[in-house]
Amino acid sequence: MTEEPLDADAWVHTIESNFSLLVVPCSDVNKVRFAAQQLRGTARLWWDQYTAMLPADHIVTWDEFKNAFRAHHIPQGLMERRFNEFLDLTQGLTLFSNMPRNSIIYVSMWVIRLTLT
Repeated sequence: MTEEPLDADAWVHTIESNFSLLVVPCSDVNKVRFAAQQLRGTARLWWDQYTAMLPADHIVTWDEFKNAFRAHHIPQGLMERRFNEFLDLTQGLTLFSNMPRNSIIYVSMWVIRLTLT
């Protein structure tokens, strides 16, 4: 995991694409286990703290994991700001050229996912 907040969303998308490769459907519990095993560094520390605060018998669902992960790693409103920046692109591409390259890629992917849902 990198320090770029939008990498967190791309990471979740990559993990979910791995699930689609499975021949047999993966349970929510196993999705969370798999994803948690992929976490490194501060992302792993976050997960360890998150689960330590839950009741011992609590089972984290995949949706809960994704929501908590994104809430922690992606600052509130960032995706919407990037989306609005993407929509506000001018013909001269002034704003577009000021955006970090990886932000452009992630926002583009996010726009595509929004239109598909």
